[in-house]
Amino acid sequence: MANTGQMIENPVTGQRILFLTCAKENGGTRWEVEWFIKPHQGKFPPEHFHPVFSERFEILSGAARYKLNGQEHSARPGDTIHIPKGSTHMHPWSVSDEELHMRQNFELDEPNVKLISGSEEFFESLFALARDGKVGKDGLPNLLQFAVLAKAASPLAYPAGIPMSAVDILFGALARLGSWLGYQARYPQYSGVER
Repeated sequence: MANTGQMIENPVTGQRILFLTCAKENGGTRWEVEWFIKPHQGKFPPEHFHPVFSERFEILSGAARYKLNGQEHSARPGDTIHIPKGSTHMHPWSVSDEELHMRQNFELDEPNVKLISGSEEFFESLFALARDGKVGKDGLPNLLQFAVLAKAASPLAYPAGIPMSAVDILFGALARLGSWLGYQARYPQYSGVER
């Protein structure tokens, strides 16, 4: 589980995340992190949507592009990007020679420690797998490992263009197979580790 002040890094996507608060401290009410993205990198995660919350990005420095409902937009320091619940989008990525620094947050209508801690563990594990060379050039691990991670963090996010029920069925089956083969959603050696 993440700790406030913990920084994690994904060398494949050029992203670092600083946890400003965590589920065990805020009772599962909100996610608040800062992203630091290397110049001309960070087009990750792939296009997706969140079925249970809206989110907000505040651009603190650097220039960004982001995608919302199939259209690309620009963002500069001082801009706030609102992503409505259920809208397909891609998080802001860096489009300048300067590191992109932004704050991301979302609040839940009802506290949900499982969802917030699942989000924390998803990124902790995913970034650690990237550091260990266990992801592809796109920043994603093999399909079975990804299904295990995604199922544990459900209903955090769903890929764009695929019905939620189909994702639940497919990823549920793949996650069961992946777990049986030894893939985990949380690796104790990665949890709470600053890198």
